[in-house]
Amino acid sequence: MRFKTPKIAFTSLCIGAALVTSISVAQAASLSVAINQSRIISLSEPASTFVVGNPSIADANFASPTQVLILGKTYGATNLIALDASGKVILNTNLHVVTNQSNRVSLYKGSSKQSLDCYGDCVAMIDLGDDLGIVEPLIKTTGAAQDLAGKSANDDN
Repeated sequence: MRFKTPKIAFTSLCIGAALVTSISVAQAASLSVAINQSRIISLSEPASTFVVGNPSIADANFASPTQVLILGKTYGATNLIALDASGKVILNTNLHVVTNQSNRVSLYKGSSKQSLDCYGDCVAMIDLGDDLGIVEPLIKTTGAAQDLAGKSANDDN
């Protein structure tokens, strides 16, 4: 009987170590980035092709052959695939674009919702479920600002 206890303890320890290893592998198989934020992904070897499953959710650009910048564009889930020059898969993982709730405030008036980003001063932001009467002017203003920035950048060239 005395020898069974250490054997059981050792077996339990081995099983526990295997579970911890599989959990860390599972966590590495999925990435997240906040909406309107970027994240750098380092690849194990140089990639020549990088694919975002749904480019309306996230965007990707090479910073170098072994680093990719991921931009969260809107909420959702998609996948990322990196291939080397011969077509071998370097990375195949899920990506979740999530919200950064730390400074967000939602105002409700009846069924109407407005979202604010409050870091210092509160400013209106666009979020899913916001009232269209509030969101549409924000979209127009944001588009106009982006157009001006694009024209300014083109004028510099």
